[in-house]
Amino acid sequence: MASPATLDTLHLSVVGRYIDIAAGCLVIFDYLLTLDLEIKFIWKSKFNLMKMMYFINRYTTIVNFILICVGWTTTDITICPGLRKAEGVLYILGVYVAEYTFAMRTYVIWQKRKIVWIPLCIFYIGTLFYNFFSYFSMLNQARYFLLPSFNGCFAKLPPADFTVWVLDLLFLTSYDTAMVILVGWAAIDMWRSDTKVRSDLFRVLFCEGVLFYIYMLAFSAAALATVSIVKSNPYLFMFMSRCVRSILASRVVLHIREMVHHQVECPTLTWRHGSLP
Repeated sequence: MASPATLDTLHLSVVGRYIDIAAGCLVIFDYLLTLDLEIKFIWKSKFNLMKMMYFINRYTTIVNFILICVGWTTTDITICPGLRKAEGVLYILGVYVAEYTFAMRTYVIWQKRKIVWIPLCIFYIGTLFYNFFSYFSMLNQARYFLLPSFNGCFAKLPPADFTVWVLDLLFLTSYDTAMVILVGWAAIDMWRSDTKVRSDLFRVLFCEGVLFYIYMLAFSAAALATVSIVKSNPYLFMFMSRCVRSILASRVVLHIREMVHHQVECPTLTWRHGSLP
C-alpha cells in the first residue's frame, strides 16, 4: 500500500498536470487570437534583435509545453534527466527573454536614464546566473523513478529545493513590484505634464505597461503564497508563470507595432537597437 507521502505526491502531480494543461491551452489560444497581427507586424518585418526575441519568447513556450507532455507520458526513465534539463533551459530562457521586452520598454519610458538601466541590468544578469546555477545544481542531485500504473517522470528532489524555488519567486515578485512602481510613476508624471499624451500611445506604452505588470505581480504573489502552503510541490505554477509572461510580452510587441502602423501620434522614443519594437 502506498505511503501517505507518496499519495500526496501523486495528488499534487495530477493537480500540476491540470495546471500545465490549462497554461498550454491558454498559450495556444492566445497564439491563434493574435496570429493575424503576428503575420502582419512580425513575419513581414525586417529581421532585428526584437524580432528574434519575439520568436524565442513565443515559440519556445510551445516547445516547452510539448516537452512537458512527453514527460507526462514517458515510461523510459533514462530520458527523464534530459527532459527536465531541456524544460529548465526553456523556462529560464523564456522568462528572461520576456523580461527583456518589458525592461526595454521601461528603459524607453524613462528616457534611457542610467539610474534606471544600471540597476535593471545588475538585477537581470544576477538573477539569470543564479537561476541557471540553482536549477541545474538541483537537477544534478535529483533521483528519478517510475511508479507502477503511472506514466511520467517522478523525481526525488534535494531538501534545499523548496528554498531555492521560494527565492526564485521572491526575486520575481520583487522585480515585478519595482516595475509596477517605475512604470506607474512615469505614467502619472507624463499624464500630469502633457495632455497630448492621452492617446493610443499613452494607452499602449503606459496603461498596458502598468496593467501587465500588475497581472504578473498578482500571479507571482499568488504563486509564492501557494508554494509556501503546499510545500510538497513548489513547482505547481512554474510553467503557468512562464506562459503568462510569454503572452504579455508578445502582446507588448504586437500592440506597439500595431499602434505605429496606424500612424497614431508617437514621439521620438527609440529602443537601443532601433525603433519601438
